[in-house]
Amino acid sequence: MAKLFAAKPGEVVTAADASGSYIAQLTKVEIPETPPPNLITDLGRELTREMGGDLTAEYTQALRRRYPVEIRREAVDRLF
Repeated sequence: MAKLFAAKPGEVVTAADASGSYIAQLTKVEIPETPPPNLITDLGRELTREMGGDLTAEYTQALRRRYPVEIRREAVDRLF
């Protein structure tokens, strides 16, 4: 993959691994448009929220592995 990203349009690159050989020719390079600043800000907020949720879930799982918990549903249902 690194060879392809280093190639210039029209160049052919080759690679091989345990599953076979590969040949690719770069036909053109497309530069994406720069998104508006408000979209970048919104994406940053969303990623921050999602990472917080992921970290909380990972922390909870680590705690449950270290301190096994048994939830007695019938007792919880009696309280609520």
